[in-house]
Amino acid sequence: MRYVSSFERILTDRGFKKGLMQGEVRLIERLLKQRFGDLPAWVEQRLQMATESDLARWADAVLSAESLESILGPSPH
Repeated sequence: MRYVSSFERILTDRGFKKGLMQGEVRLIERLLKQRFGDLPAWVEQRLQMATESDLARWADAVLSAESLESILGPSPH
């Protein structure tokens, strides 16, 4: 078995975590599109800048929310 340094392990963990978050972003994006139709650019940007806690909160809200703004906050425009 090949030796894996601590540095390699950290990078692998970060890559795995980043991949999981990207999957969550895609899932929430699909759910939002299903619920509200085409998404404006500001929603796409907000999804790409989201933290783990943002994604969890938005995932919980998507089924009962009345609008995109009630999930993601106000539009920047």
